[in-house]
Amino acid sequence: MVEAILCFSTEKFLQTQLPTDRLLLELAKCENQLKLWLCVSPENAVLFAKDPVGALRAADLGLEEDTLQELNLLLSAIAEKVLAAA
Repeated sequence: MVEAILCFSTEKFLQTQLPTDRLLLELAKCENQLKLWLCVSPENAVLFAKDPVGALRAADLGLEEDTLQELNLLLSAIAEKVLAAA
């Protein structure tokens, strides 16, 4: 059962479950490219952990700047909520 879940395509899931969420769809489109980029060097993974949006820019995955800015705003809002709850 777990293998079936892990093999399920993220992009396919997003298309069927969340067709209006453009940000998630755009990120799902480049998921495999990002995974490859992260595996190329440990430095890429460290950059992604420290600055996800900067890493996405560095990986040059073809994401539009407005998508990256939207993701940055979302991540900032999450970080603020986490810090406020701590």
